[in-house]
Amino acid sequence: MGTKILTLTLIAPNRKLPNSKMRWIALAIALLAVMFLASGSVSSQWIGWLLSLVAATFWANFARLDKDTPRMLMEIFYLGASIWGIYNWI
Repeated sequence: MGTKILTLTLIAPNRKLPNSKMRWIALAIALLAVMFLASGSVSSQWIGWLLSLVAATFWANFARLDKDTPRMLMEIFYLGASIWGIYNWI
């Protein structure tokens, strides 16, 4: 019997996800949102929360398409937090 090797890969080479390019765009939007939120500039906080809202909407939809209910619910909660963040900063 052969030796079993446990590997961890971040990208599954044999799996093409639907909306792959849109997922990269959503990731870029999320990273941009973090940059605005972490900048320390109070006047631009609402922009960070707005971008978070857009990214969370994309990711909730991707989770729905992947039939990943827990991830979809997590993104919906984050979407609600983003709306609350926008309200607090405007």
